[in-house]
Amino acid sequence: MATIEFQEWLQAELDNRNWKQADLSRASGLSTAAISRIMTGSRGVGTESCKAIAHAFQLPQEIIFRKARFLTAKPKNDPLNDLILFLANQLQEEEKEDLVEYIRLRIERANGRVKRGVSKKVARIAE
Repeated sequence: MATIEFQEWLQAELDNRNWKQADLSRASGLSTAAISRIMTGSRGVGTESCKAIAHAFQLPQEIIFRKARFLTAKPKNDPLNDLILFLANQLQEEEKEDLVEYIRLRIERANGRVKRGVSKKVARIAE
């Protein structure tokens, strides 16, 4: 079954484009009956329907998959996360692997679990 949020979002997209369900049908290749069932909630929206809708709306598939809850919502922009990503992208591949191992170690320690077998370099940094 399509979620109410997806149905509402889909209707809003149609409204924004001044489209009818028939327009979406033509642009997506989905039958008008299939679109009607998605809109009424009597049929769930599947991955192939999501791809077709993305094509019709000329949107990245990821957006449709998120709206249909096949993917989790993107995290909100966080300046600290952006900084971490910016800095990490400047590292060499081996250094990135060390960073990932370090982050996992910090999370495990924060959750009261101790990881065995971490590299000596990462263990030394973590102390």
